[in-house]
Amino acid sequence: MSKSIKKAVVIGAGTMGARIAAHLANAGVRVHLLDRLPDNPADDRNKRAKDILERMAKADPQKEPLDAGFMIPANARLVTPGNTEDHFASTVSEADWIIEAVFENLDLKRSIFESIDRVKKPGAIVSSNTSTIRLEKLVEGRSPEFKENFLITHFFNPPRAQKLLELVRGPETSAQTMDSMRDFGDRRLGKTVLECKDTTGFIGNRIGIYWLVRSMVETMKTGTPIENVDAVIGAPLGMPRTGVYGLLDIVGIGLVPGLMGSIEGALPENDPLRRLDYKPTMALIDSMLKEGRTGRFAANGAGGFYHMQSGEAGAKIRQGLDLQNGTYKPVEKEKLQATRAGKGGENPRAVFEATDGSGKLAWAVMRDTILYAASLVPDISDDIADIDVAMRAGYSWKYGPFEMVDRMGAEWFADRLKEEGIELPPVLALAHKRPFYCDQEGQRARLTFDFSQKRAAYQPLPKPEGILKLSDVKRGKKPVLHNESASVWDIGDGVLCFEFHSKMNTMDPSILYLLNKTIKTIGQSEGRYKAMVIYNEGENFSLGANLGLVSKGFELATGGKPFGQIHELLLPMTVGGLKKLHIPKTAATTLHNAIKPVFSLLDKVSGGVVSRKLENGLCNFVSDLVWEGQAVYRALREAPFPVVGAPQGAALGGGCEILLHCSKVQASAETYMALVESGVGLIPGWGGVSRMLERAYQAQAEGKLSPGVVPPLEQTFMNLLIPSPSVSAQDAVRKMWMRPEDRITMNPERLLFDAKQAALELVLDYTPPKPAQFHLPGASVEQSLLMGADMFYASGMATWHDVNVAGAMAHSLSGGDTHVGETVTESELEHLVRENFISLIKTDQTRARIAFTLAHGKPLREGVTDKTLEDIRALRQPVNLSFRPITGQPLTGEYEERLAKQARLSSRLMTMFSPG
Repeated sequence: MSKSIKKAVVIGAGTMGARIAAHLANAGVRVHLLDRLPDNPADDRNKRAKDILERMAKADPQKEPLDAGFMIPANARLVTPGNTEDHFASTVSEADWIIEAVFENLDLKRSIFESIDRVKKPGAIVSSNTSTIRLEKLVEGRSPEFKENFLITHFFNPPRAQKLLELVRGPETSAQTMDSMRDFGDRRLGKTVLECKDTTGFIGNRIGIYWLVRSMVETMKTGTPIENVDAVIGAPLGMPRTGVYGLLDIVGIGLVPGLMGSIEGALPENDPLRRLDYKPTMALIDSMLKEGRTGRFAANGAGGFYHMQSGEAGAKIRQGLDLQNGTYKPVEKEKLQATRAGKGGENPRAVFEATDGSGKLAWAVMRDTILYAASLVPDISDDIADIDVAMRAGYSWKYGPFEMVDRMGAEWFADRLKEEGIELPPVLALAHKRPFYCDQEGQRARLTFDFSQKRAAYQPLPKPEGILKLSDVKRGKKPVLHNESASVWDIGDGVLCFEFHSKMNTMDPSILYLLNKTIKTIGQSEGRYKAMVIYNEGENFSLGANLGLVSKGFELATGGKPFGQIHELLLPMTVGGLKKLHIPKTAATTLHNAIKPVFSLLDKVSGGVVSRKLENGLCNFVSDLVWEGQAVYRALREAPFPVVGAPQGAALGGGCEILLHCSKVQASAETYMALVESGVGLIPGWGGVSRMLERAYQAQAEGKLSPGVVPPLEQTFMNLLIPSPSVSAQDAVRKMWMRPEDRITMNPERLLFDAKQAALELVLDYTPPKPAQFHLPGASVEQSLLMGADMFYASGMATWHDVNVAGAMAHSLSGGDTHVGETVTESELEHLVRENFISLIKTDQTRARIAFTLAHGKPLREGVTDKTLEDIRALRQPVNLSFRPITGQPLTGEYEERLAKQARLSSRLMTMFSPG
């Protein structure tokens, strides 16, 4: 039976202790955060804990990700600040879990445990957040009852974001204590829980610190600019995009000396980490810390390995530290072979084989890191899978060291080591050039090692209860339905899983077509299938509609020279095609230039006409696609079976809209939702307006909005015009992107299982929602909404094109030519949305916003204009479209076939525009 944890005490209100307390509050636990008294007797006695809690409650997740420990500010109310003089005995005596999180000083920790031992209640769990001190030293002199309930709980920084939780038990630690903490860490805190041996640095830091130090040593040795190191030992290998030095800047450079000081003295003399020549690097770090250069969030703004220097006209110039002389110089982005070769960790071998020096550096660092990890089996872990998990969950590697060997090829790796005269560690020798992982009878297996018998054999990876991975479902199976952008998988018990796998999981005609087909398939299955889950294992659920094709099409239609632009698009295709025939790039370029006059002539003859036709055709294409998205999403909402959306990461635009139409949402705790179309000069086109307006009316019915006609419209108008993306799933509920009845899964590993269970719970007696009907006020409230938008523009809070977006939004929400006494159906409202959507996409500025966002990853904000409001509004011309009802049924017949044609066309165009 697991121990109940409702109250906790965290001793030590440093950055780590405070962040642990915040994450406990995210899990609904009441926490006391204690620290010593302030140095100034006149200060509030709880000042140390209060100050950091206030800072975290106000932290901006975008600008201060380390301090944004609370998923919503209200969670801060669950943490009570205190001090160890006044509150120690009273809080510790009532706590179910007492966490020590002071700095790495053995004597200090022992004195705290002695005090805890005297006052804690029987059965209360006590743990240390140490990262380097062994458990056997921590519990010396403690009572048997204390030892029975004591363990190490090593969180990684920041605890909310980093998934690894390492547990270390002692010989006397009870099974109940371990089971309770493993279950609580997994389900309530959302952690990947690993039980580790009581060894120095455990698993994550033992290897992670070696990796960081080895990288710094190689940088100093070769004189490589730090930005080049980060460019290679980062995203190309599936490691944090920040790279090594960027990562250290984020977590804080001050952590390095403490970790090194604790770990190096406890390691054997012959440990490879101690043999590294890291003293010059440590000396540099010491000098940086003395100057206050602690990292990106340095209080004095001094930066760390990188800092921002003000240039001309206030422009910010990023500078990197020269490790050779300790001075900064502007960061220059070099085109390194290795950065283009790795494909996000999928092909590390190509990185290591790069011939321009970048590959050599990456190979030296990762070769030695992998060899170090291999040499520590079985000392730190008997299971290579645990080492891989530790590096994925603790250091955000996409692949752990043994998985990386498999990606590059175990035989290739062993042969290269032999060429370099390096003796294989026992783990690699016993593998006999076999991969460390394989599929066996539909199950994932890894090599396990019997060192006494000098043999290795494959054993299935354990499958914890309550975890369902789509990657396991897909192993050895074929999808029920499939196309280039999506697949449908049978996950058992009559539930289908709809998976996006387009680029960045963006929504396109192929996804809409397959979603429509899936709705029909379940409806016609005669009970074989009874529910759907929408889920994928990508970093983000969906970044919205794929606007790239539309943007490229309008680009071709601009300037009256479409043939010339098509000619330029052909070059990469020509090069790629001829390359497969072993024809050099120079020949392709010569051919490309030879035919250029033909395209120029075509532009002279008919370029203008073709451009106009292309633009009209694109507008019709977009209009059809908006209606089809509305129709398919409505069919999803009103399907005769439940649909559960299971997002994690970003769910934006069209990806958010699909969730708004689901019967229920089972979201990962770290889900970031919003309808962000206004940023690209559009309004939500696939039912988002209806769904958010519906939620505003529901909030009013529950007393959360003032009575009257206007408040729900104002709420929806502001939500959509100035969207505030959620910073967590809890925040999504607060901002109405999710409903109170939707659910949250703390551990993303459990998300698909929980979503499937939620779908099955809904199956019995499921009744789909009815189409929405609205009573909208028409022109009077439209003008009121526009006045509000004009005030934002006049105050500088909105740009001039925001005025046009606001106009389209206000006209849609007001219902157009109607009044409160009339009923506006959902079909009629979404028809109005479609007309206003097309009126915006016809404007040059919306097209400019789309193109800028695609190129730079952030919205375009227009500069000052001398146009009047009337002139600005005249840039958006009204559009009248033929009314098409939305029935709530899947598309069939000619409508389904037209969507199929759009899907095929989009797929071909994407291949043409992105031949790589």
